[in-house]
Amino acid sequence: CREEDPAYKDSTPALVKAAFMNGKDVLYSLEIGNMEMRAGFSGDEIYKAGDRLNVILKKKGVHIYDYDTGEKIG
Repeated sequence: CREEDPAYKDSTPALVKAAFMNGKDVLYSLEIGNMEMRAGFSGDEIYKAGDRLNVILKKKGVHIYDYDTGEKIG
């Protein structure tokens, strides 16, 4: 999400830890606060490890798992 995007005020800063190409899509490992999460993006922009970006979590299609057990919690 870019600063000029109206949704920017609702976004969360993230640090790209790693990027993995998957056809036209890219799977990212992101650090958000003290948590690490994965996110899949499609689009023209490709980010690399060390890049900083802002993300917005959708209400649908977000899956949360316990890091230690791998159990789905949300």
